[in-house]
Amino acid sequence: MSLLSPALDMEGALNVPNGAEIARAAVPAHRSKSTSSVAFAPGAASDRNDTRLSTIALVLLEVSPAVRQAVYEYAYALQRLTQKIRIVVVSDGADLKEVRRYGWMVEHVLSRSDLAALEPSKDWAETTTDRLKRLVERLDVAHVLVADGRGIARTDHERLCRDIKSKLPFEAVARTPAA
Repeated sequence: MSLLSPALDMEGALNVPNGAEIARAAVPAHRSKSTSSVAFAPGAASDRNDTRLSTIALVLLEVSPAVRQAVYEYAYALQRLTQKIRIVVVSDGADLKEVRRYGWMVEHVLSRSDLAALEPSKDWAETTTDRLKRLVERLDVAHVLVADGRGIARTDHERLCRDIKSKLPFEAVARTPAA
């Protein structure tokens, strides 16, 4: 049984890992590298296209539209203010047009329900884990930020800023999702 497999808790209830837990287990948050070796087209917030930028995988699995919007605003502000990162969004949502307006690359992952409907024999946690691992390696991602039901955690923001040598306060870019 893997760490990502559903398990019974002490009362016998079935605990199924959520998208954030799966993403955090799939890839380390920091990959001991500060920049990427893959060249990307410049996005709306960053006009530089060089390998000195850190590639950030912004993972949004099983989060509400309000949290998604707050995280996109956070990432856009972070990118604009630091000019040190490029964003790759990993999403299971139907928000590709929203992401494209920021000029970011998007990697779409089937939602749990879509995968179950299309391929009932496949395990969503395993499929998503494999996809995330391949993405991180293929794009030479330096950092992974995983959104949970509340957005991006302050500790993740502080770790990222430390790694990219930025003193940007969390409050300067964090947004509280609308209820």
